[in-house]
Amino acid sequence: MTVRRMPAALRPLAGMLLLCAASCQASDSVLPVNPAGVFERLILDAIAVADRNTEKSGFFVESIAAARSIAQNSALWTSERISVCFWNGEEAARLAVAKSAQRWNSASRIALDFYEASGKTRRCVNANTADIRVSLNGQDAALRYFPGQERNGNWSLIGRQGNFPPIGEGRDVRYDVTVNLPEAAGKLALNDLDQLDFTVGHEFGHALGLLHEFQAKVCAGWIDIDTLASDQGWSKPDAALNLAPLTDLTIRYQTVGGYDKLSIMQYNFAAKYYVQRPPEVNPCRRDKDVIAPSKGDFATLKELYGKPKGPVLAATQVLRVYGSIAGLRDKLLQRRQFALQNHPPVADALGEVQRALQRLEDLENGRY
Repeated sequence: MTVRRMPAALRPLAGMLLLCAASCQASDSVLPVNPAGVFERLILDAIAVADRNTEKSGFFVESIAAARSIAQNSALWTSERISVCFWNGEEAARLAVAKSAQRWNSASRIALDFYEASGKTRRCVNANTADIRVSLNGQDAALRYFPGQERNGNWSLIGRQGNFPPIGEGRDVRYDVTVNLPEAAGKLALNDLDQLDFTVGHEFGHALGLLHEFQAKVCAGWIDIDTLASDQGWSKPDAALNLAPLTDLTIRYQTVGGYDKLSIMQYNFAAKYYVQRPPEVNPCRRDKDVIAPSKGDFATLKELYGKPKGPVLAATQVLRVYGSIAGLRDKLLQRRQFALQNHPPVADALGEVQRALQRLEDLENGRY
C-alpha cells in the first residue's frame, strides 16, 4: 500500500502514510543471608506479580480509558529495543530528529535507540544495520527507493514492515529507506521546530505501527477527500488510500479506545478540508495544530506494547511510599476488590500477592 507525495501546500502539515514509576529510585540488590533480605525480596516479588498481572489484564483502567488510536496488527514490533540508523544528513539534523522521535520512548516498554556507543547517532552501513533506516536526503543516489517510495515526500513504512521484503523482491532483500524525512534539515535551518516535531512525531508514530487517526470510522464523510485530491493533484484512489475510513479498505487493524482528535496521527488539516453540515459539528475538526503525541497516543502505545519499565523499589522505599506492610496490603486489597468487580481472572493473581504479603507479615513478626 503506497501513497503519493503530499505537495508543498500540505506537506508542512503532516507526513505521509506508506504501507507495502515510580517517584522513588533505589537498587534492587538484597542481603541474601538474613531475614531482612528475604523480606525485601518477597516485597519485590509481590509487587512484580501485581504489576505483571494487572498490566496483562488491562487492569490500569485510567490508562485504558485514555487510550486511543489505530494500529496495524501485522506490523507491531515484537522486540523491546528498536534500533534506528541514518543514511545521510548532518549530525545536527540527525540529533534533532532523534530527540524529537524519542518523545515516544516514555510511552511504553519499547524504545527507539538512535545512538552508537560513542554517543553519536548510528550510521547505516547497509539494510541490516538497524530496524528503522532513515534518509534525510531524498536525492541520495546511493539509496534505492522502491515503487511508491517518493524521494521528496515525508513518509514511513508501518512498524516492522521495514524488515519485510519489498513486494516482488526475494526474501533476502530489504528496503534501504523505511523512514523518509527530506524536509527535516530545512525545518531545522529555519528553526521551525514545531513543524519538525510534528512531522517527526507523526512519521515515527507510523514506524511504531500506528495508522492515521482520522481514518477512524467516526470521521467518515467529515474530511473532504475530493477537494483535497483535486488541490493536491492526487487521483481519487490515492486520496482514498490515505484518507478514507479504514473500514473501506482491506488492512487488518485494531483500534484502542475511541477516536482522539488531538492525536499526532491526525493531519493538521486546513479548515477548508473539514466538511460542514450545520447545525451538526464536525467531530474530527480541530482548530489548533498539534506538535506532540497526545496523552491518548501515549496510552495507546502502552496498551499495545506494555507500560514503560521503571526503577525497582527496594523494601525501604516501598515502606516509605506505603507507610507499612499493612499500607501496601490495603492498596492491594483495593486493587483486588476492583478486579473482582471488573476483571475476575486478575483477582486470582492478586490473591497470590496477598498470600505473599501474609508471608511478609510472618517474616516481619519473626515467624520464619
